[in-house]
Amino acid sequence: MKSVFAGILAVLLAGSAQAQVTPGCGEVPGQGMMCQSPFTFGANVELTPVVVSNLPVCNAASKGALRVVSDATAPTYNGALTGGGAVTAIVLCNGSAWLSH
Repeated sequence: MKSVFAGILAVLLAGSAQAQVTPGCGEVPGQGMMCQSPFTFGANVELTPVVVSNLPVCNAASKGALRVVSDATAPTYNGALTGGGAVTAIVLCNGSAWLSH
């Protein structure tokens, strides 16, 4: 985890206006920003939509991860996720598969 924060600090020192260090949060390769729980956000949380085929692997390490997909096909709550459609949906990793949420 030290290398993650060191990388974020390096970006800040390089003058990036978009990089922000939040105590208890850090970038996890392939997973995005991860924060210790509980964490309260002071503004909207905006997730960039991806197509289903570009979701990272859902496994025990990513259980509880949320993403947004832009190409779900007829999503149903807690249903299996299928791409190739035109529906934007929130998806949840249950530890073994991404489910529509």
